[in-house]
Amino acid sequence: MGREPYVWTVNARAITNFVSLRAHETVQREIRRYAEAVETFLAAKMPVTYEAFVESDRTALSVEIVCETHSVSVDNERGVATGARRSALRTG
Repeated sequence: MGREPYVWTVNARAITNFVSLRAHETVQREIRRYAEAVETFLAAKMPVTYEAFVESDRTALSVEIVCETHSVSVDNERGVATGARRSALRTG
């Protein structure tokens, strides 16, 4: 009988949280090695996220999406809609 594959469904926030908690030198060696392997995967597959993780002193990332919509008015005579819409993505 062969080994069954292990599937871990996870998002970037959970990965960075896991690595920040489990790759520390005081953690049990077996779980630390697993965290190091996960970190290698993160660096290879999600380099922008990994860079943000490293720049944030290796703390778990959080993302706040802010979407703000302003009123839109329509000039029926000219057939033009005017207004503004702003959205932003913040990480921290």
